[in-house]
Amino acid sequence: MERKLFMRFWAGLAALAVVGGICTALVGEDAKTGGKSEEKKDGSLLSKIRRNHQVDSSADRLNNSFLLVRSPDGRGSAFMTRLWDQPVIVTNAHVYLEMKEPEVVDINGKVYKIKEVLGSKSRDLVILSYEDPDPDAEMLSAAGDVGAIPLSTKVIAYGNSLGDDVIVTQTGKLLGIGPDKIETDAPFVGGNSGGPVLLQDGGEVIGVATYLRHIAPDSTTVGSRYDSSRVRKVVRRFATRIDNLQPDDLEPLKLNVLDREREVVRRSNDWVSHIQNVFQKELTLDEFREFSSDCFKRGRVLIDGETVEWHSSYLKNKFETNREMIVAVLKSFELDSVVELSRLGAILDRNAEKMSVARRTGYPVRCFFCMGSGKYSKKIVNPQYRPNSAYARYIMKYEACAVCDGNGKRPLWPERLCFTVPPDVKEEMGKRITAAGEEFCGFHLGGEKKEELDRHIFYRKEPLYVVPNSFGETMFFAGNHQDRAAVCTVLTFMFDRLLGVAVLVPQTAGGLEEGLERYHHGKISGASPISIRAARVEDRKALPLDRRGRPLLKPIRPVNIQDEPAYRGMLIMGYHNSLTALTSLDLPVLARRCKGHENL
Repeated sequence: MERKLFMRFWAGLAALAVVGGICTALVGEDAKTGGKSEEKKDGSLLSKIRRNHQVDSSADRLNNSFLLVRSPDGRGSAFMTRLWDQPVIVTNAHVYLEMKEPEVVDINGKVYKIKEVLGSKSRDLVILSYEDPDPDAEMLSAAGDVGAIPLSTKVIAYGNSLGDDVIVTQTGKLLGIGPDKIETDAPFVGGNSGGPVLLQDGGEVIGVATYLRHIAPDSTTVGSRYDSSRVRKVVRRFATRIDNLQPDDLEPLKLNVLDREREVVRRSNDWVSHIQNVFQKELTLDEFREFSSDCFKRGRVLIDGETVEWHSSYLKNKFETNREMIVAVLKSFELDSVVELSRLGAILDRNAEKMSVARRTGYPVRCFFCMGSGKYSKKIVNPQYRPNSAYARYIMKYEACAVCDGNGKRPLWPERLCFTVPPDVKEEMGKRITAAGEEFCGFHLGGEKKEELDRHIFYRKEPLYVVPNSFGETMFFAGNHQDRAAVCTVLTFMFDRLLGVAVLVPQTAGGLEEGLERYHHGKISGASPISIRAARVEDRKALPLDRRGRPLLKPIRPVNIQDEPAYRGMLIMGYHNSLTALTSLDLPVLARRCKGHENL
Protein backbone atom coordinates (compact mmCIF):
# COMPACT_ATOMS: atom_id res chain seq x y z
CA MET A 1 0.00 0.00 0.00
CA GLU A 2 2.79 2.38 0.92
CA ARG A 3 4.61 1.44 -2.29
CA LYS A 4 1.55 2.37 -4.42
CA LEU A 5 1.22 5.75 -2.69
CA PHE A 6 4.93 6.41 -3.26
CA MET A 7 4.62 5.63 -6.98
CA ARG A 8 1.55 7.93 -7.36
CA PHE A 9 3.44 10.76 -5.63
CA TRP A 10 6.35 10.60 -8.06
CA ALA A 11 3.95 10.34 -11.11
CA GLY A 12 2.18 13.53 -9.96
CA LEU A 13 5.46 15.38 -9.66
CA ALA A 14 6.42 14.31 -13.18
CA ALA A 15 3.08 15.56 -14.57
CA LEU A 16 3.51 18.91 -12.85
CA ALA A 17 6.98 19.22 -14.31
CA VAL A 18 5.69 18.60 -17.83
CA VAL A 19 2.84 21.12 -17.47
CA GLY A 20 5.17 23.67 -15.93
CA GLY A 21 7.58 23.27 -18.84
CA ILE A 22 4.84 23.82 -21.37
CA CYS A 23 3.60 26.96 -19.58
CA THR A 24 7.15 28.27 -19.30
CA ALA A 25 7.63 27.71 -23.02
CA LEU A 26 4.40 29.53 -23.83
CA VAL A 27 5.25 32.46 -21.57
CA GLY A 28 8.67 32.66 -23.08
CA GLU A 29 7.24 32.72 -26.61
CA ASP A 30 4.79 35.47 -25.59
CA ALA A 31 7.66 37.47 -24.18
CA LYS A 32 9.49 37.23 -27.48
CA THR A 33 6.46 38.37 -29.53
CA GLY A 34 5.45 41.17 -27.20
CA GLY A 35 2.64 39.18 -25.54
CA LYS A 36 0.99 38.24 -28.88
CA SER A 37 0.91 34.88 -30.52
CA GLU A 38 0.28 36.35 -34.01
CA GLU A 39 2.74 36.62 -36.85
CA LYS A 40 5.18 39.51 -36.85
CA LYS A 41 3.54 42.76 -38.05
CA ASP A 42 4.84 45.56 -40.28
CA GLY A 43 6.10 48.45 -38.18
CA SER A 44 5.09 51.25 -40.61
CA LEU A 45 2.82 54.11 -39.48
CA LEU A 46 0.03 53.10 -41.87
CA SER A 47 -0.01 49.50 -40.60
CA LYS A 48 -0.13 50.72 -36.97
CA ILE A 49 -3.07 53.00 -37.84
CA ARG A 50 -4.90 50.13 -39.51
CA ARG A 51 -4.26 47.79 -36.51
CA ASN A 52 -5.53 50.36 -34.02
CA HIS A 53 -8.47 51.67 -36.13
CA GLN A 54 -11.84 50.58 -34.83
CA VAL A 55 -14.90 51.04 -37.00
CA ASP A 56 -17.57 52.98 -35.13
CA SER A 57 -20.37 50.50 -34.66
CA SER A 58 -22.82 53.26 -33.67
CA ALA A 59 -23.55 54.29 -37.27
CA ASP A 60 -27.21 54.35 -36.36
CA ARG A 61 -26.81 57.09 -33.78
CA LEU A 62 -29.34 59.90 -33.89
CA ASN A 63 -27.06 62.39 -35.65
CA ASN A 64 -27.20 60.24 -38.76
CA SER A 65 -30.90 61.03 -39.02
CA PHE A 66 -30.03 64.57 -40.16
CA LEU A 67 -29.31 64.50 -43.89
CA LEU A 68 -28.00 66.76 -46.64
CA VAL A 69 -29.53 67.07 -50.11
CA ARG A 70 -27.03 68.14 -52.77
CA SER A 71 -27.07 68.78 -56.50
CA PRO A 72 -25.10 70.88 -58.99
CA ASP A 73 -27.73 73.63 -58.79
CA GLY A 74 -28.68 73.75 -55.12
CA ARG A 75 -28.50 72.55 -51.53
CA GLY A 76 -31.12 71.49 -49.01
CA SER A 77 -31.83 69.35 -45.96
CA ALA A 78 -33.72 66.17 -45.09
CA PHE A 79 -34.12 63.76 -42.18
CA MET A 80 -34.91 60.13 -41.41
CA THR A 81 -37.98 59.11 -39.45
CA ARG A 82 -40.69 56.47 -39.30
CA LEU A 83 -44.09 57.16 -40.83
CA TRP A 84 -46.78 54.50 -40.67
CA ASP A 85 -44.09 52.26 -39.16
CA GLN A 86 -41.92 52.58 -42.29
CA PRO A 87 -38.33 53.97 -42.29
CA VAL A 88 -38.38 56.90 -44.71
CA ILE A 89 -36.57 60.11 -45.62
CA VAL A 90 -38.61 63.32 -45.52
CA THR A 91 -37.80 66.62 -47.25
CA ASN A 92 -39.50 69.45 -49.12
CA ALA A 93 -40.80 68.95 -52.65
CA HIS A 94 -39.16 72.19 -53.76
CA VAL A 95 -35.83 70.79 -52.58
CA TYR A 96 -35.94 67.33 -54.12
CA LEU A 97 -38.18 67.77 -57.16
CA GLU A 98 -36.78 71.09 -58.39
CA MET A 99 -33.13 70.06 -58.08
CA LYS A 100 -31.28 68.49 -60.96
CA GLU A 101 -29.99 65.01 -60.04
CA PRO A 102 -30.38 65.40 -56.24
CA GLU A 103 -28.24 63.28 -53.92
CA VAL A 104 -29.06 62.46 -50.28
CA VAL A 105 -26.12 61.94 -47.89
CA ASP A 106 -25.64 61.82 -44.12
CA ILE A 107 -23.03 63.65 -42.05
CA ASN A 108 -20.56 60.78 -42.53
CA GLY A 109 -20.79 60.94 -46.32
CA LYS A 110 -22.98 57.87 -46.79
CA VAL A 111 -25.08 58.21 -49.95
CA TYR A 112 -28.63 56.88 -49.77
CA LYS A 113 -29.93 55.27 -52.95
CA ILE A 114 -33.57 56.26 -53.37
CA LYS A 115 -36.03 53.55 -54.42
CA GLU A 116 -39.44 55.24 -54.41
CA VAL A 117 -40.71 58.81 -54.22
CA LEU A 118 -44.10 59.83 -52.83
CA GLY A 119 -45.21 63.42 -53.28
CA SER A 120 -47.88 65.26 -51.34
CA LYS A 121 -50.72 66.62 -53.47
CA SER A 122 -51.37 69.59 -51.20
CA ARG A 123 -48.14 70.22 -49.27
CA ASP A 124 -44.54 70.98 -50.09
CA LEU A 125 -43.40 67.50 -49.05
CA VAL A 126 -41.88 64.34 -50.50
CA ILE A 127 -41.34 61.01 -48.77
CA LEU A 128 -38.48 58.82 -49.99
CA SER A 129 -37.82 55.14 -49.45
CA TYR A 130 -34.22 53.97 -49.71
CA GLU A 131 -32.31 50.74 -50.20
CA ASP A 132 -31.15 48.50 -47.32
CA PRO A 133 -32.73 50.33 -44.35
CA ASP A 134 -31.51 49.21 -40.92
CA PRO A 135 -34.60 48.14 -38.95
CA ASP A 136 -32.81 48.72 -35.63
CA ALA A 137 -31.37 52.15 -36.46
CA GLU A 138 -32.30 55.08 -34.24
CA MET A 139 -34.44 57.64 -36.05
CA LEU A 140 -36.25 60.82 -35.25
CA SER A 141 -39.80 60.29 -34.07
CA ALA A 142 -42.71 62.43 -35.24
CA ALA A 143 -44.97 64.17 -32.73
CA GLY A 144 -48.40 62.61 -32.42
CA ASP A 145 -50.53 65.77 -32.38
CA VAL A 146 -48.82 69.08 -33.05
CA GLY A 147 -52.12 70.91 -32.48
CA ALA A 148 -51.94 70.03 -28.77
CA ILE A 149 -48.53 71.63 -28.25
CA PRO A 150 -48.71 74.95 -26.32
CA LEU A 151 -47.54 78.07 -28.11
CA SER A 152 -44.16 79.51 -27.04
CA THR A 153 -42.82 75.97 -26.60
CA LYS A 154 -39.09 75.94 -27.30
CA VAL A 155 -38.04 74.29 -30.57
CA ILE A 156 -34.82 73.51 -32.46
CA ALA A 157 -34.38 73.60 -36.24
CA TYR A 158 -31.70 71.40 -37.80
CA GLY A 159 -30.45 71.89 -41.33
CA ASN A 160 -27.84 72.61 -43.97
CA SER A 161 -27.83 76.39 -43.39
CA LEU A 162 -26.77 78.42 -46.45
CA GLY A 163 -25.87 75.19 -48.24
CA ASP A 164 -22.44 74.83 -46.64
CA ASP A 165 -22.89 71.04 -46.22
CA VAL A 166 -22.83 71.30 -42.43
CA ILE A 167 -25.77 70.46 -40.17
CA VAL A 168 -26.31 73.30 -37.69
CA THR A 169 -28.99 74.09 -35.13
CA GLN A 170 -31.17 77.16 -34.63
CA THR A 171 -33.28 77.56 -31.51
CA GLY A 172 -36.54 79.43 -31.15
CA LYS A 173 -40.16 79.19 -30.07
CA LEU A 174 -43.37 77.92 -31.57
CA LEU A 175 -45.35 81.02 -32.59
CA GLY A 176 -48.38 79.63 -34.40
CA ILE A 177 -50.12 76.46 -35.56
CA GLY A 178 -52.23 75.96 -38.68
CA PRO A 179 -53.92 73.01 -40.40
CA ASP A 180 -50.86 72.19 -42.51
CA LYS A 181 -48.04 74.37 -41.18
CA ILE A 182 -46.57 75.98 -38.10
CA GLU A 183 -44.75 79.26 -37.55
CA THR A 184 -41.56 79.59 -35.54
CA ASP A 185 -38.95 82.24 -34.84
CA ALA A 186 -36.06 79.76 -35.07
CA PRO A 187 -33.86 81.69 -37.54
CA PHE A 188 -33.48 79.09 -40.29
CA VAL A 189 -32.28 80.36 -43.67
CA GLY A 190 -31.68 79.12 -47.21
CA GLY A 191 -30.40 75.54 -47.17
CA ASN A 192 -32.51 74.64 -44.12
CA SER A 193 -35.46 73.75 -46.35
CA GLY A 194 -36.41 70.12 -45.78
CA GLY A 195 -34.77 69.94 -42.35
CA PRO A 196 -36.69 68.97 -39.19
CA VAL A 197 -38.05 71.32 -36.53
CA LEU A 198 -37.96 69.47 -33.18
CA LEU A 199 -39.30 70.05 -29.72
CA GLN A 200 -36.41 71.04 -27.49
CA ASP A 201 -37.77 68.75 -24.77
CA GLY A 202 -38.29 65.27 -26.16
CA GLY A 203 -36.81 65.79 -29.63
CA GLU A 204 -39.99 64.95 -31.56
CA VAL A 205 -40.45 66.31 -35.09
CA ILE A 206 -43.25 68.88 -35.30
CA GLY A 207 -42.57 70.22 -38.80
CA VAL A 208 -40.34 70.47 -41.87
CA ALA A 209 -38.63 73.85 -42.40
CA THR A 210 -40.12 75.11 -45.67
CA TYR A 211 -40.04 78.85 -46.37
CA LEU A 212 -39.66 82.33 -44.95
CA ARG A 213 -41.47 85.55 -45.81
CA HIS A 214 -40.22 89.13 -45.57
CA ILE A 215 -42.71 91.73 -44.35
CA ALA A 216 -42.28 95.47 -44.78
CA PRO A 217 -44.06 97.14 -41.83
CA ASP A 218 -46.65 99.74 -42.85
CA SER A 219 -49.87 101.27 -41.58
CA THR A 220 -51.60 97.88 -41.59
CA THR A 221 -49.12 96.46 -39.07
CA VAL A 222 -49.52 99.19 -36.44
CA GLY A 223 -50.08 97.67 -33.01
CA SER A 224 -48.97 94.19 -34.05
CA ARG A 225 -45.67 92.44 -33.51
CA TYR A 226 -44.74 93.72 -36.98
CA ASP A 227 -45.15 97.38 -35.97
CA SER A 228 -42.44 99.53 -37.60
CA SER A 229 -41.90 101.31 -34.27
CA ARG A 230 -40.68 98.02 -32.83
CA VAL A 231 -38.85 96.42 -35.72
CA ARG A 232 -37.40 97.60 -39.02
CA LYS A 233 -37.64 94.35 -40.88
CA VAL A 234 -39.74 91.28 -40.20
CA VAL A 235 -39.07 87.73 -41.36
CA ARG A 236 -41.71 85.07 -40.75
CA ARG A 237 -40.61 81.43 -40.92
CA PHE A 238 -42.90 78.49 -41.59
CA ALA A 239 -42.58 74.71 -41.38
CA THR A 240 -44.88 72.05 -42.86
CA ARG A 241 -46.67 69.62 -40.55
CA ILE A 242 -46.32 65.86 -41.05
CA ASP A 243 -48.26 64.63 -38.01
CA ASN A 244 -51.64 64.88 -39.77
CA LEU A 245 -50.47 63.85 -43.25
CA GLN A 246 -52.91 61.37 -44.80
CA PRO A 247 -52.02 58.49 -47.18
CA ASP A 248 -54.73 59.68 -49.60
CA ASP A 249 -52.76 62.91 -50.02
CA LEU A 250 -49.74 61.05 -51.41
CA GLU A 251 -49.04 60.25 -55.07
CA PRO A 252 -46.27 57.98 -56.44
CA LEU A 253 -43.73 59.75 -58.63
CA LYS A 254 -41.12 58.43 -61.03
CA LEU A 255 -38.27 60.87 -61.51
CA ASN A 256 -37.45 59.61 -65.00
CA VAL A 257 -40.89 60.74 -66.24
CA LEU A 258 -40.71 64.06 -64.39
CA ASP A 259 -37.76 65.42 -66.37
CA ARG A 260 -39.80 67.63 -68.71
CA GLU A 261 -42.06 69.13 -66.05
CA ARG A 262 -39.10 69.71 -63.73
CA GLU A 263 -37.32 71.52 -66.56
CA VAL A 264 -40.40 73.68 -67.25
CA VAL A 265 -40.62 74.66 -63.57
CA ARG A 266 -36.90 75.48 -63.41
CA ARG A 267 -37.20 77.73 -66.48
CA SER A 268 -40.23 79.51 -65.01
CA ASN A 269 -38.34 79.94 -61.72
CA ASP A 270 -35.44 81.51 -63.61
CA TRP A 271 -37.83 83.91 -65.35
CA VAL A 272 -39.42 84.97 -62.04
CA SER A 273 -35.97 85.54 -60.50
CA HIS A 274 -34.93 87.55 -63.57
CA ILE A 275 -38.03 89.77 -63.28
CA GLN A 276 -37.34 90.39 -59.60
CA ASN A 277 -33.72 91.32 -60.30
CA VAL A 278 -34.58 93.58 -63.25
CA PHE A 279 -37.19 95.62 -61.43
CA GLN A 280 -35.11 96.31 -58.35
CA LYS A 281 -34.08 99.51 -60.15
CA GLU A 282 -35.68 102.00 -62.50
CA LEU A 283 -35.25 100.95 -66.13
CA THR A 284 -33.96 103.15 -68.92
CA LEU A 285 -35.58 102.93 -72.35
CA ASP A 286 -32.78 100.72 -73.71
CA GLU A 287 -32.97 98.45 -70.66
CA PHE A 288 -36.73 98.11 -71.11
CA ARG A 289 -36.24 97.16 -74.76
CA GLU A 290 -33.72 94.54 -73.69
CA PHE A 291 -36.18 93.27 -71.08
CA SER A 292 -38.95 93.07 -73.71
CA SER A 293 -36.73 91.10 -76.08
CA ASP A 294 -35.75 88.76 -73.24
CA CYS A 295 -39.44 88.14 -72.49
CA PHE A 296 -40.00 87.00 -76.08
CA LYS A 297 -37.07 84.60 -75.73
CA ARG A 298 -38.40 83.17 -72.47
CA GLY A 299 -42.07 83.16 -73.48
CA ARG A 300 -41.90 79.62 -74.83
CA VAL A 301 -41.90 78.22 -71.29
CA LEU A 302 -45.50 79.41 -70.82
CA ILE A 303 -46.59 77.41 -73.86
CA ASP A 304 -44.57 74.36 -72.79
CA GLY A 305 -46.34 74.46 -69.43
CA GLU A 306 -49.70 74.21 -71.19
CA THR A 307 -48.69 71.17 -73.23
CA VAL A 308 -46.69 69.16 -70.69
CA GLU A 309 -48.37 66.14 -69.07
CA TRP A 310 -48.17 66.84 -65.34
CA HIS A 311 -47.55 63.95 -62.95
CA SER A 312 -46.61 65.94 -59.84
CA SER A 313 -49.31 68.10 -58.25
CA TYR A 314 -46.64 70.17 -56.53
CA LEU A 315 -44.78 70.95 -59.78
CA LYS A 316 -48.03 71.79 -61.55
CA ASN A 317 -49.11 74.18 -58.78
CA LYS A 318 -45.66 75.78 -58.71
CA PHE A 319 -45.75 76.41 -62.46
CA GLU A 320 -49.27 77.89 -62.28
CA THR A 321 -48.13 80.26 -59.51
CA ASN A 322 -45.12 81.37 -61.57
CA ARG A 323 -47.26 81.74 -64.68
CA GLU A 324 -49.79 83.99 -62.94
CA MET A 325 -47.00 86.23 -61.69
CA ILE A 326 -45.26 86.40 -65.10
CA VAL A 327 -48.48 87.12 -67.01
CA ALA A 328 -49.41 89.87 -64.53
CA VAL A 329 -46.02 91.55 -65.05
CA LEU A 330 -46.28 91.27 -68.83
CA LYS A 331 -49.78 92.75 -68.76
CA SER A 332 -48.71 95.68 -66.58
CA PHE A 333 -46.00 96.56 -69.12
CA GLU A 334 -48.30 96.03 -72.12
CA LEU A 335 -46.42 92.92 -73.23
CA ASP A 336 -49.50 90.70 -73.35
CA SER A 337 -48.55 89.55 -76.85
CA VAL A 338 -45.61 87.56 -75.47
CA VAL A 339 -47.86 84.62 -74.58
CA GLU A 340 -49.67 84.56 -77.91
CA LEU A 341 -46.53 85.08 -79.98
CA SER A 342 -44.72 82.32 -78.11
CA ARG A 343 -47.15 79.96 -79.78
CA LEU A 344 -45.38 80.72 -83.07
CA GLY A 345 -42.29 78.96 -81.79
CA ALA A 346 -44.42 76.05 -80.58
CA ILE A 347 -45.92 75.64 -84.07
CA LEU A 348 -42.47 75.55 -85.68
CA ASP A 349 -41.16 73.13 -83.09
CA ARG A 350 -44.11 70.82 -83.64
CA ASN A 351 -43.61 70.83 -87.42
CA ALA A 352 -39.80 70.85 -87.50
CA GLU A 353 -39.62 67.46 -89.24
CA LYS A 354 -41.63 68.85 -92.17
CA MET A 355 -39.24 71.76 -92.75
CA SER A 356 -35.82 71.85 -94.40
CA VAL A 357 -32.90 74.14 -93.61
CA ALA A 358 -29.83 75.40 -95.44
CA ARG A 359 -27.12 78.02 -94.98
CA ARG A 360 -27.23 80.89 -97.45
CA THR A 361 -24.96 83.84 -98.02
CA GLY A 362 -24.84 86.69 -100.49
CA TYR A 363 -22.74 86.57 -103.63
CA PRO A 364 -19.31 88.24 -103.28
CA VAL A 365 -18.96 91.89 -104.28
CA ARG A 366 -15.97 94.18 -104.37
CA CYS A 367 -15.38 96.01 -101.10
CA PHE A 368 -16.37 99.64 -101.55
CA PHE A 369 -13.99 100.91 -98.87
CA CYS A 370 -10.71 99.52 -100.21
CA MET A 371 -11.88 99.20 -103.84
CA GLY A 372 -11.02 95.51 -103.79
CA SER A 373 -7.37 95.89 -102.79
CA GLY A 374 -7.81 94.53 -99.28
CA LYS A 375 -5.81 97.48 -98.00
CA TYR A 376 -6.82 100.98 -97.12
CA SER A 377 -4.46 103.88 -97.56
CA LYS A 378 -4.64 107.12 -95.68
CA LYS A 379 -2.43 110.13 -95.40
CA ILE A 380 -0.47 110.69 -92.22
CA VAL A 381 2.04 113.34 -91.24
CA ASN A 382 5.58 112.31 -92.11
CA PRO A 383 7.52 112.10 -88.84
CA GLN A 384 10.70 113.12 -90.73
CA TYR A 385 9.11 116.21 -92.22
CA ARG A 386 10.71 119.53 -91.39
CA PRO A 387 10.00 122.93 -92.96
CA ASN A 388 12.20 123.57 -96.01
CA SER A 389 13.35 119.94 -95.99
CA ALA A 390 13.34 117.45 -98.84
CA TYR A 391 10.82 115.21 -97.07
CA ALA A 392 7.17 115.36 -98.03
CA ARG A 393 4.75 116.62 -95.42
CA TYR A 394 2.39 113.63 -95.81
CA ILE A 395 3.04 110.01 -96.56
CA MET A 396 0.66 107.16 -97.34
CA LYS A 397 0.08 104.49 -94.73
CA TYR A 398 -1.49 101.16 -95.72
CA GLU A 399 -3.59 99.09 -93.35
CA ALA A 400 -5.75 95.99 -93.76
CA CYS A 401 -9.27 97.02 -94.71
CA ALA A 402 -11.57 96.90 -91.68
CA VAL A 403 -14.70 96.40 -93.80
CA CYS A 404 -13.65 93.28 -95.74
CA ASP A 405 -10.97 92.17 -93.24
CA GLY A 406 -8.30 92.47 -95.92
CA ASN A 407 -10.02 90.14 -98.41
CA GLY A 408 -10.93 92.75 -101.00
CA LYS A 409 -14.38 91.18 -101.32
CA ARG A 410 -17.32 90.67 -99.02
CA PRO A 411 -20.71 88.94 -99.32
CA LEU A 412 -23.66 91.14 -100.20
CA TRP A 413 -25.33 89.82 -97.05
CA PRO A 414 -23.91 87.68 -94.23
CA GLU A 415 -24.44 83.94 -93.91
CA ARG A 416 -27.66 82.87 -92.21
CA LEU A 417 -29.90 79.86 -91.60
CA CYS A 418 -32.88 79.80 -93.98
CA PHE A 419 -35.85 77.49 -93.46
CA THR A 420 -38.21 76.18 -96.13
CA VAL A 421 -41.69 75.90 -94.62
CA PRO A 422 -44.47 73.79 -96.21
CA PRO A 423 -47.68 75.62 -97.22
CA ASP A 424 -49.86 74.21 -94.42
CA VAL A 425 -47.39 75.34 -91.74
CA LYS A 426 -47.02 78.73 -93.44
CA GLU A 427 -50.80 79.13 -93.42
CA GLU A 428 -51.04 78.16 -89.74
CA MET A 429 -48.34 80.66 -88.84
CA GLY A 430 -50.00 83.38 -90.91
CA LYS A 431 -53.26 82.95 -89.01
CA ARG A 432 -51.41 83.67 -85.75
CA ILE A 433 -50.10 87.00 -87.06
CA THR A 434 -52.75 89.71 -86.84
CA ALA A 435 -52.58 92.85 -88.96
CA ALA A 436 -52.17 96.16 -87.14
CA GLY A 437 -55.10 98.55 -87.29
CA GLU A 438 -52.86 101.61 -87.57
CA GLU A 439 -50.38 102.42 -90.31
CA PHE A 440 -46.65 102.94 -90.31
CA CYS A 441 -45.16 104.64 -93.37
CA GLY A 442 -48.35 103.82 -95.26
CA PHE A 443 -48.23 100.07 -94.50
CA HIS A 444 -50.27 97.81 -92.25
CA LEU A 445 -47.72 95.67 -90.44
CA GLY A 446 -48.91 92.07 -90.24
CA GLY A 447 -50.78 92.36 -93.54
CA GLU A 448 -50.52 89.88 -96.39
CA LYS A 449 -47.55 90.24 -98.72
CA LYS A 450 -49.44 90.74 -101.99
CA GLU A 451 -51.86 93.24 -100.48
CA GLU A 452 -49.11 95.37 -98.94
CA LEU A 453 -46.96 95.42 -102.10
CA ASP A 454 -50.01 96.50 -104.13
CA ARG A 455 -50.88 99.19 -101.62
CA HIS A 456 -48.48 101.65 -103.31
CA ILE A 457 -47.62 101.54 -107.00
CA PHE A 458 -44.08 102.59 -106.08
CA TYR A 459 -43.31 99.04 -104.88
CA ARG A 460 -44.56 97.25 -107.98
CA LYS A 461 -41.23 97.95 -109.64
CA GLU A 462 -38.29 95.59 -109.41
CA PRO A 463 -36.43 95.91 -106.10
CA LEU A 464 -32.71 96.60 -105.88
CA TYR A 465 -32.28 93.04 -104.68
CA VAL A 466 -33.99 90.44 -102.52
CA VAL A 467 -32.29 88.83 -99.52
CA PRO A 468 -33.60 85.56 -98.01
CA ASN A 469 -34.25 85.69 -94.29
CA SER A 470 -34.99 82.88 -91.84
CA PHE A 471 -38.63 82.36 -92.85
CA GLY A 472 -39.16 84.52 -95.93
CA GLU A 473 -37.42 87.34 -97.77
CA THR A 474 -36.34 90.95 -97.35
CA MET A 475 -36.77 93.38 -100.26
CA PHE A 476 -34.62 96.49 -100.79
CA PHE A 477 -36.20 99.31 -102.84
CA ALA A 478 -34.41 102.49 -103.90
CA GLY A 479 -36.12 105.54 -102.41
CA ASN A 480 -39.50 105.76 -100.72
CA HIS A 481 -43.02 106.41 -101.95
CA GLN A 482 -43.61 109.42 -99.69
CA ASP A 483 -40.18 110.77 -98.70
CA ARG A 484 -37.87 112.02 -101.42
CA ALA A 485 -35.00 112.31 -98.97
CA ALA A 486 -35.09 108.59 -98.23
CA VAL A 487 -32.27 106.52 -99.69
CA CYS A 488 -34.02 103.15 -99.59
CA THR A 489 -36.97 101.29 -98.13
CA VAL A 490 -36.59 97.78 -96.71
CA LEU A 491 -39.61 95.47 -96.43
CA THR A 492 -39.29 92.28 -94.38
CA PHE A 493 -41.70 89.43 -95.12
CA MET A 494 -42.06 86.19 -93.16
CA PHE A 495 -44.73 83.56 -93.79
CA ASP A 496 -46.13 85.88 -96.49
CA ARG A 497 -46.81 88.59 -93.89
CA LEU A 498 -45.23 92.06 -93.76
CA LEU A 499 -43.45 92.12 -90.40
CA GLY A 500 -40.99 94.99 -90.80
CA VAL A 501 -40.59 98.32 -92.60
CA ALA A 502 -37.35 100.30 -92.43
CA VAL A 503 -36.51 103.59 -94.15
CA LEU A 504 -32.91 104.78 -94.51
CA VAL A 505 -32.43 108.55 -94.65
CA PRO A 506 -29.24 110.64 -94.49
CA GLN A 507 -28.46 112.04 -91.07
CA THR A 508 -29.99 115.50 -90.68
CA ALA A 509 -29.62 118.18 -88.07
CA GLY A 510 -32.65 116.78 -86.27
CA GLY A 511 -32.41 113.97 -83.76
CA LEU A 512 -33.99 110.53 -83.65
CA GLU A 513 -37.25 111.84 -82.21
CA GLU A 514 -37.67 114.19 -85.15
CA GLY A 515 -37.08 111.31 -87.54
CA LEU A 516 -39.75 109.21 -85.84
CA GLU A 517 -42.21 112.10 -86.01
CA ARG A 518 -41.79 112.27 -89.78
CA TYR A 519 -43.00 108.71 -90.24
CA HIS A 520 -45.43 108.17 -87.43
CA HIS A 521 -47.67 110.79 -85.87
CA GLY A 522 -49.18 110.24 -82.47
CA LYS A 523 -48.63 107.58 -79.85
CA ILE A 524 -48.95 103.86 -80.40
CA SER A 525 -51.62 102.33 -78.18
CA GLY A 526 -50.69 99.60 -75.73
CA ALA A 527 -52.87 97.09 -77.58
CA SER A 528 -51.07 97.67 -80.88
CA PRO A 529 -48.93 94.77 -82.15
CA ILE A 530 -46.32 97.12 -83.64
CA SER A 531 -43.34 99.00 -82.27
CA ILE A 532 -41.30 101.80 -83.83
CA ARG A 533 -37.82 103.10 -83.17
CA ALA A 534 -35.01 105.00 -84.82
CA ALA A 535 -31.29 104.28 -84.83
CA ARG A 536 -28.20 105.95 -86.19
CA VAL A 537 -26.27 104.20 -88.96
CA GLU A 538 -22.54 104.82 -88.77
CA ASP A 539 -20.89 101.39 -88.83
CA ARG A 540 -19.39 100.85 -92.29
CA LYS A 541 -19.95 97.09 -92.02
CA ALA A 542 -23.69 97.60 -91.46
CA LEU A 543 -24.30 100.00 -94.34
CA PRO A 544 -27.04 98.94 -96.80
CA LEU A 545 -25.53 98.26 -100.24
CA ASP A 546 -26.80 98.19 -103.79
CA ARG A 547 -26.52 95.00 -105.84
CA ARG A 548 -22.96 95.93 -106.88
CA GLY A 549 -21.81 96.34 -103.30
CA ARG A 550 -21.74 100.15 -103.20
CA PRO A 551 -23.12 101.88 -100.08
CA LEU A 552 -26.48 103.55 -100.53
CA LEU A 553 -25.39 106.41 -98.28
CA LYS A 554 -23.02 108.95 -99.77
CA PRO A 555 -19.77 109.47 -97.88
CA ILE A 556 -19.20 112.73 -96.04
CA ARG A 557 -15.81 114.18 -96.86
CA PRO A 558 -13.80 114.85 -93.72
CA VAL A 559 -12.61 118.32 -92.82
CA ASN A 560 -9.21 116.98 -91.85
CA ILE A 561 -7.42 115.22 -94.69
CA GLN A 562 -6.08 112.62 -92.26
CA ASP A 563 -9.58 111.43 -91.30
CA GLU A 564 -11.50 108.71 -93.09
CA PRO A 565 -14.71 109.50 -94.96
CA ALA A 566 -17.78 109.06 -92.76
CA TYR A 567 -21.19 107.57 -93.53
CA ARG A 568 -23.98 108.95 -91.39
CA GLY A 569 -27.59 107.97 -91.74
CA MET A 570 -30.72 107.27 -89.74
CA LEU A 571 -32.86 104.16 -89.90
CA ILE A 572 -36.53 104.58 -88.96
CA MET A 573 -38.04 101.17 -88.27
CA GLY A 574 -41.53 99.88 -87.67
CA TYR A 575 -41.87 96.19 -86.85
CA HIS A 576 -44.56 93.74 -85.86
CA ASN A 577 -44.15 92.04 -82.49
CA SER A 578 -44.20 88.70 -84.31
CA LEU A 579 -40.87 89.65 -85.86
CA THR A 580 -39.37 90.05 -82.39
CA ALA A 581 -40.71 86.65 -81.38
CA LEU A 582 -39.37 84.92 -84.50
CA THR A 583 -35.92 86.52 -84.33
CA SER A 584 -35.70 85.48 -80.67
CA LEU A 585 -36.00 81.78 -81.54
CA ASP A 586 -33.00 79.52 -81.00
CA LEU A 587 -32.58 78.79 -84.71
CA PRO A 588 -29.60 76.38 -84.42
CA VAL A 589 -31.62 74.16 -82.08
CA LEU A 590 -34.62 74.24 -84.43
CA ALA A 591 -32.36 73.51 -87.41
CA ARG A 592 -31.07 70.28 -85.87
CA ARG A 593 -34.58 68.80 -86.17
CA CYS A 594 -35.14 69.83 -89.80
CA LYS A 595 -34.29 68.10 -93.05
CA GLY A 596 -30.85 68.94 -94.38
CA HIS A 597 -29.34 69.71 -90.98
CA GLU A 598 -26.60 67.14 -91.63
CA ASN A 599 -25.23 69.38 -94.41
CA LEU A 600 -24.91 72.47 -92.24
